[in-house]
Amino acid sequence: MIVDGMDQSKTDLPHFAQSDKDTKHLAKITTHITGVLLHTRSPHNKYAYVYTDVKQIPHDSNLTIHCILATLMKHRDILGRELFLQLDNCFRENKNRYVLSFCALLVDLQIFQKVTVHFLPVGHTHEDVDQMFSCVAKALQKRNIYTYEDLRSFVKASYTPAIDVEEVRYLLDVKEWLKPHLAGNFAHHSKPLWFEFTPGDNHAAMRYKMWHNDPWKPEGDALFCLKSLPSLHHCPLWVEPCLERVDLPWLQKDIPSKYGDRIPPAKKEELRMFVDAIGNLDELPVPVSSWALLELVTWEIRHQEEEPTQDLEPLRARIQAECRPVTIGSQGRIQHDAVQEADYSSIEVGHHAAVNLIDSTKRPYLGKVLACDGDQVTIAWMKGSWSGEWKEWLYKRGKHMVPYTTTVPLQSVILWGFPLTGRNRLPKKVAVDLKERYSKIDEDDELNE
Repeated sequence: MIVDGMDQSKTDLPHFAQSDKDTKHLAKITTHITGVLLHTRSPHNKYAYVYTDVKQIPHDSNLTIHCILATLMKHRDILGRELFLQLDNCFRENKNRYVLSFCALLVDLQIFQKVTVHFLPVGHTHEDVDQMFSCVAKALQKRNIYTYEDLRSFVKASYTPAIDVEEVRYLLDVKEWLKPHLAGNFAHHSKPLWFEFTPGDNHAAMRYKMWHNDPWKPEGDALFCLKSLPSLHHCPLWVEPCLERVDLPWLQKDIPSKYGDRIPPAKKEELRMFVDAIGNLDELPVPVSSWALLELVTWEIRHQEEEPTQDLEPLRARIQAECRPVTIGSQGRIQHDAVQEADYSSIEVGHHAAVNLIDSTKRPYLGKVLACDGDQVTIAWMKGSWSGEWKEWLYKRGKHMVPYTTTVPLQSVILWGFPLTGRNRLPKKVAVDLKERYSKIDEDDELNE
């Protein structure tokens, strides 16, 4: 599971594909997106989730824990025995004592036998959740998004698999719920990038390391995040929303009245109702008597025992495949060293020859052999099609029309010595044979990619 946040400005509401100076300075609803990608061994393999808020809740470890728990709850019927979490290296939201202690708690409650957390290093390249955010941004870039429901619909359809979008209105204060049970103050935990939590004598044991190939530390007795287990029946309280961050008066002043004709009438009312709903977020729900972690513990979890659905043999074949020669210039167009049943020594000057080049959209490539020198052959190209007439390919050089010729590797020739019909067309048997050879090359290429 990987959890990360998206750049907020791309999802502000209302969003216009074409901005203008009259509305650019007006108030917009800042819609924050937290994305989660869950990779599993199930037939679907990958699930995508987006959790949204309008900045009325703090973006801290409570939000991270909420997204982790909510995603696990959606898959509580079948969970793996191990959880691998990948998080951004941000101390406020992820790399702190609360998130680490929550991971230890997942092991203590026997929801998982092991939890491994990897924090992405500073300056890291993009991961797969960023690719999901890129798809979302592209889907929104050229569209007018007036309301939250519009945003939800476009986000859902922007990615494969379809994104499950959930609005987060309130957060449970898991930080305060955990605080009395922490084993002590954490120090120097900002440097390591890897943490592992496994069952210990009394509580889950934590070990850490900097890089993947490093040994786990400490080598002796492990560290313990929790000195005691909190009661799951004493549920956390709600985090107090902060509408000051939303700047509700500004929203109510500008949306939707000052946007004029930029927003359709039907969307104006929907947008106004959404702004009014934001104003009601300061009214906390009643305290909960049950919550996701309690439900997850009491749920009869059937851990996955299936083997990975992916066949590893094609992957192994790709890794072990021979590295093909690099070609440059005209030889760089060659895509495959085609396997031949016949001996290349039978190629003669004057033969019609079919060649395999990298651009498969312009097949077949036909010409006449002008010269054969070792592992190279010179071809005088012809123009034509599978069912049409074939003619010599000429181009103008100065005042004269001359044949278009190039030299290609001998192994790119896949068929030779065949005649054309009286109307300079490919005989049907030759066309069928040539198509089969091209098809076989494409199949080999898909296997070796």
